[in-house]
This record gives sequence, structure tokens and C-alpha cells, in this order.
Amino acid sequence: PADGLGMPLCLGMPLFGTVPVQADLKQICSSLHTGSAAIDTLTPIGRGQSMLLLGERGTGKSSLARDTMLAQALAGGDAMHCVLALSDGGIEAASAQLDWIAARVPASLLARTCVVATERRGAAEATLTAAAACAIGERVRDSGGHALVVLDELSGHLALWEEGARLLELDAGGRTSVRPAEHAAEQRAFYAALLQRAAQLSDERGGGSLTLLAIVEELPQCSSRDGQINPEKTYAMSDFDRHPLKQQQRVAALLQRGIKLDIEALSRIGIPPPMTEGRSELSSIGGAADAHATRAQHIDQLKSLADGHIQLHRHLFEAGCRPALEPAESLGRVGVGSDATMRPVPSSDAMMLLAPSLRLELAQARDLPTGELDEFRMMQRVRTKALVRALSSQQEGQPKSLAEQIVVLLALIDGRLDSIAHTTLAEASIKLDAFVSRVRSLAPAAMHAVDASQQLSADSRAALAHAMATALPSSKRTRALFVNWDRGESTRS
Repeated sequence: PADGLGMPLCLGMPLFGTVPVQADLKQICSSLHTGSAAIDTLTPIGRGQSMLLLGERGTGKSSLARDTMLAQALAGGDAMHCVLALSDGGIEAASAQLDWIAARVPASLLARTCVVATERRGAAEATLTAAAACAIGERVRDSGGHALVVLDELSGHLALWEEGARLLELDAGGRTSVRPAEHAAEQRAFYAALLQRAAQLSDERGGGSLTLLAIVEELPQCSSRDGQINPEKTYAMSDFDRHPLKQQQRVAALLQRGIKLDIEALSRIGIPPPMTEGRSELSSIGGAADAHATRAQHIDQLKSLADGHIQLHRHLFEAGCRPALEPAESLGRVGVGSDATMRPVPSSDAMMLLAPSLRLELAQARDLPTGELDEFRMMQRVRTKALVRALSSQQEGQPKSLAEQIVVLLALIDGRLDSIAHTTLAEASIKLDAFVSRVRSLAPAAMHAVDASQQLSADSRAALAHAMATALPSSKRTRALFVNWDRGESTRS
């Protein structure tokens, strides 16, 4: 190790180990606490899950992943080992990351944290760095422990695939006969070899887990010289007469199904726009169209293989939202199914009591008609706005414990935090921190019990309710969330 501490955990371990077979796995049964209320409530991550963090550069992806590492100091249960793989920056960047983490976590977590980096630049080196981080996590997992591996970020894998595919496709004359994007099956296997290293082993194999957070940078939305691309323009089969045969076959199949082919649709499936008068529709922005199409095709493959993804947006980040996610565009596939007794559980027991319908509540409020609303829908809109403020006002480097998140959700359900619906995000953050600190001072035992057990017992809930009533005694407590609004109570208030 560059810092001279500890022993290299991957000594003797293959960088590309064997992926565990299905017989060696069990269902995900415990939560990875991220410290972000928006993720832990809306898109929870289970131990042994692979999750993508998507967004343009400068939308808070790395900060969110790093805060997830910090949150392991707050989580109850088994100790988590944290591994961060840096695709760029070398040893200097790794040392800076460790110093930043060391200033914010106890020594016990720092001893279980390592940063993997290389001084060499290039797609192959970035891919090997990620493989080394996964190998360290697998050593922890296979010995019965739990590891969180953060890959910051996957551009090296994307570039390595493109370089390798082009080399393999050169014909005798040195020309590229087939586009790399057309090798969908091979590309899928390439990414699966990485993402399937995340696993929750069975009890017979020790019960260890490896959770994978992979950061993927999206390219900014491209624009033409006049500042816009016409999203309404659609294409017919005759527009693709100069495209390769395989692409023409794909276009024909889509058009037969009645799918409208516009700039966005073509970008998603990795087919460049047709040429018009010798120039591409997007030629005014150089090679940006091809870059977007290629990156979109890679990301679609990753999305289809990962256990979920979290989508971050620039306009939300610039508006001050932390994290800058849109719930409707982020999802987790773990825990989804009709049979509640058989499906995996990525959330803690305490969170499962309060948060199952939050995504639906947000969607319902978003679909409310404009204009005059009745009393119920007015309260629903206010309560949902307060919820969004609470989930979007978290400061970087300050992950929240499970008990702190539970207190905020309980207060939102009871309408004690309706006032933050009319504040700025910064003001909401200050109010929430003050409220949670007050409740902790009034019910420290209950807060500790929630964090230690990951459960919300009847006694803990009663103690927290009494503390919240003391902290905010003037609340009307009219309910509008979780489909339990008491109309009669509102009338009496």
C-alpha cells in the first residue's frame, strides 16, 4: 500500500475471479444504508446489489458515492469494508480521498477503507484498477464479510470496449467493416463480467456480500448552432439507404412496429441520424452525435444488467437539490414482485414500515390538476412539497443515520413539517437538522435502538412521537400522505 498501512487484501487473488453460480447465492435480505434519505426511502440498495449512478459531469455522482461510504460509520449490524477505485488522478488523488475520509469517519471505519488507483493513464489501466477493487471486495465477501465497492467511474470500460472492438473488426485493408455498437451480445457479456461480481453469498458459503456502486458519466445534451435540435423531425425507411445493412434491418423492424424514429430514439438505439445533403443532421456539432449515440448504447446495456440505477440531473443540481435525483427516473429491481413473502428485501424493517408508498405519493401529487383543488388535494400538494424539500436538502459530507431519517418521515406523515414546503432548500436543511437534534436530545435511547436494530418497535415509535410532540407542539397533524389523511380530523382542527 502507498500509505504503508495494512496488507494488500488482494495478494494472490485473481483480478478477474469466477462469478459465483446461482447455487452459491441467496436472496438479498439486508439494506445497505446510504445516508441519503432520498435513496434509502425511494430507491433503496440492498447488500449484494449492483447499482449505477448516472448523470452528467458535475451533478454530484462522486459526492453521493463518497457519502455512502461515510454512512457505513452510522449503520448498525456487521462492519462494512469500503473500497474506492479511482479511474484517474493516481496516488496523489487516492491520498487526497483518504485524507478527506479520515477527517470525517472514526478510526474503525478508516481501518476498513482503501482506495485503489494507478499512476498510468488509459482505458486498460482504468479497467484493471476497477478489477483490483472488485478483487479486494471479493476477498472480504468470500471470507464472510461485507464489502462496498465504488467504481469512480466506468469511462475506462466504455473506451476499452470501443478500442478492442475496432481492432477486432479491421479487415485486411485496415478498414472498419462493422460498427462496434452492433456487437450487442458480446458487449453485454463484457459488462456482465463486471456487474455480476456483486453478490450476496448463501449461508453455506459464509453469508458475505459485495455491493457495487458504479458511476457512469453521461454526455451533456448536444445542441446545434442555433441552440436547438428539432425533436419533432422523424425519419422514413428511405432516409437510411446509406446505412449498413444490419442497421437498415433494425430500422425496418422498428418502423413495422409503428415506432416513431426521431433524434432521441435513434440516439437510444445507437444508430446515427441519416445524412441530409451530404451532412449529418447533427454535423454542426462535429462528432457529438456519434459520441452520444455510442454512450447511450453503452448505458442502455449497463442499465439492463445492473440491479438498478439512480439518475441525477444538472438542472436539479443547479437548483440546489442534494441529491439531484428524479424519483420517476431512478429504480431498483431488487424487491420488486407480487409475492411479498418471497421477494428480496433491500430496505431495513424500519424503513419498510413508512416508505413503501412514497414513490406513488409523489407521482400522484405530480399528476394533480392545476386550478382549484379541494381541501384534501391542497393538503396533499403541501405535504408532498414538504417531502421533496426534506429529501432534497442534504448537505455533502453529512450522511444521515437511519434513526434521523425515520424521525423526519414520522414528522412528515403527521404534518409537523408542513412549514418547510414554503422555504428554500437551504432553510429546510437548517430546520430539519435543528428538529432532529431536538428529538435526539429528548429520546436518545429510542434513536439508538432504531440505529442498532434497524427496526421501529412500538416502544421506540411511541417515544419518538412524544419527543416530536414536545419539539413541535403546535402541529395540527392533519394527514395527507400515505393514503391515510383523516378528513374528520382536518375538519376538527
